[in-house]
Amino acid sequence: MSIKKILFTTVAFSIMFIALFSLSSCCENGGGEVQTQEVEPIKKTREELIINRDTIAIADWNKMTDFEKKHTPEIVFGGIDEKGYGKIFVTVGSAGIVHPSTEEHWIDFMTLYINDKEYKHIEIENIEGSNLQEFFAPLKAGDIVKVVLGCNIHGIWENSTHFE
Repeated sequence: MSIKKILFTTVAFSIMFIALFSLSSCCENGGGEVQTQEVEPIKKTREELIINRDTIAIADWNKMTDFEKKHTPEIVFGGIDEKGYGKIFVTVGSAGIVHPSTEEHWIDFMTLYINDKEYKHIEIENIEGSNLQEFFAPLKAGDIVKVVLGCNIHGIWENSTHFE
């Protein structure tokens, strides 16, 4: 046998061995099934999930769409204590349509203004209950109470009302 044939045969067997070894390492128990690894989804950070900071205006307050109702804060007042502090309940949504609160879609902040002065700002995590908040603030008849909030997907929304 010539040296060329021996080298050719050695190289050919080496390539077949490498190929066979590579295939067997990707298969489970040599049974021909490809092994798969479960890949954990990459969790996005709060900042990555907040994708819209546009301010949204209601086109017609008398003919609000369900989408507008779902994002507009509804402001309801509770009683006032002897020091003049009252409860302010804010529900995100109106007319029975409530904004969702999921890991991917939620109200991420809410700011309460009294007579155009910021009174309280809260950052909200993406958990159940972000669509209902309660504030305790000094109130007197005629005060204008405004709530500005952010939906992480659908932008900035607001509503205001007079305290009577």
